[in-house]
Amino acid sequence: MLIGFAVETDDLEKNAREKLTRKKLDFIVANDSSAFDAETNRVLLISSAGKVERLTEMPKSEVAKVIIERAVRLARHAAD
Repeated sequence: MLIGFAVETDDLEKNAREKLTRKKLDFIVANDSSAFDAETNRVLLISSAGKVERLTEMPKSEVAKVIIERAVRLARHAAD
């Protein structure tokens, strides 16, 4: 499973989708560059199937948990 990360300054979703395709990722986690110095983050999760999930702003530790949960879910579906 390949998970990518995209930090963008503009056209977040468009640029993340391009990186997802170019790097042949299973999904990508995209966020604005303003999150670097913040305690919280708001990200987009985009799957290779095109599903977009917009997470609300939350602590970065919670974002990490969601990313792991989505990866596990994707791995389980791939195994079915």
